[in-house]
Amino acid sequence: MYTGVGRGTPPGKIDPYRDNWWCTSAPQPKFSNGESYYEKYTKISGPLRSLYPGGGSVSLPLITEEERSVARKEWEALMKLDAAPSWMASQVLDWAKAHPEDPRIPEALHLAVRATRYGCDDQHTASYSKAAFELLHRRYPKSEWTRKTPFWFE
Repeated sequence: MYTGVGRGTPPGKIDPYRDNWWCTSAPQPKFSNGESYYEKYTKISGPLRSLYPGGGSVSLPLITEEERSVARKEWEALMKLDAAPSWMASQVLDWAKAHPEDPRIPEALHLAVRATRYGCDDQHTASYSKAAFELLHRRYPKSEWTRKTPFWFE
């Protein structure tokens, strides 16, 4: 969503500047004007502002009204999603509670905590990071994944 040079980190590698996974599309209180992460980087400015004074998008005649309706519904569903690290951590925590015998859980909890450090955050990210960290340390104190997870992230 940035202009100019794109992501410099190769695919499959974690970017230390939080340019990993998706951000929430919902407006965030951390932006003083109530914008979402994507609104912050996709504003129409400069010469384009004279072509689109309302800042809105153009309705293309090749898109049918039915397709517009489907797109609106999909956008509304996307607006309800948490940022990727929060979503992932919530899925891991739910799975860990429902399937405590699954041997993959310690690694998944470690990865959930790590994702909360290297991905976009939202109002739930810190609480999910802490919950995953605490469950990992409480339930699996001798795991190699617990040793690799000395912190949780706010």
